[in-house]
Amino acid sequence: MKEEKGNDEIEYKYFYFNLEYGEHFKCLSDDEAGRVIKHICAYANGESLPELETPAEKIVANVITQGIDRAFKKYRAKVTNGRKGGAPKGNKNAAKQKPAEESGVTFWNLPFDDIAFEATWKLDDILHEINKYNIDGGYFNSKQLADVVASYALGECDGVDEFAICDTVTNEYYKNIKEMSLAMSAPSFCKKLKEAAFAFYEGSDFESRFADIKERAIKALELPPEQLKKYIKACSYIEDSSIYLDEDMLETFTESEFERLKDYAENNLNST
Repeated sequence: MKEEKGNDEIEYKYFYFNLEYGEHFKCLSDDEAGRVIKHICAYANGESLPELETPAEKIVANVITQGIDRAFKKYRAKVTNGRKGGAPKGNKNAAKQKPAEESGVTFWNLPFDDIAFEATWKLDDILHEINKYNIDGGYFNSKQLADVVASYALGECDGVDEFAICDTVTNEYYKNIKEMSLAMSAPSFCKKLKEAAFAFYEGSDFESRFADIKERAIKALELPPEQLKKYIKACSYIEDSSIYLDEDMLETFTESEFERLKDYAENNLNST
């Protein structure tokens, strides 16, 4: 499937088939399953959709096409916006950091794995939202910010403006970080956001995954600002190097760093 985005053309070459979809297919007959597969393939390719005949088919197809929409939206965001990374201006966590040469801490000190990909994707989103809404850099400490990252990651929202939480006392809905930061303290914010993510999450391993993502976000936030920017972009590149041009990467990394990242990306591709 190809999509025009401004003057650029975005081509989608694949989508992930969540293993949980298999449970839905068990409820369908072979004929129904075949029609659903043809339907979602046509949907992903932007083609005319074959008719679905039963309510069960329509339910399963709707679940999967929503997943396709989320995946393609995330991919579009990466392609069109790239990974800018780094802490926002005025952020006190950034101001406290020493230069990498002085501290000896670089982005290479942190791992590149699925947890890192998940944590840095949301961390990048949230740092930009904090900057966009000009939220006081002292509102969150690093652990609270890591809580927010883990909640948004496990809430599986496409963007931080799409995950509203409700104040059970006032019944007010807060749709973005700015609204929530004005309405409540940072500890309350983090608590309510985690509760909302838990309610949305379908697995039984919420607490362990939350702890893993939070720990990785905390470690990332300990990096000096330029190293944090590099770590976020490095994770994105290793996860899917196809969306980056070499010249884009060389704006952020030295040639030797980029060559090393290419090896990481190739190993990640071969392991999937």
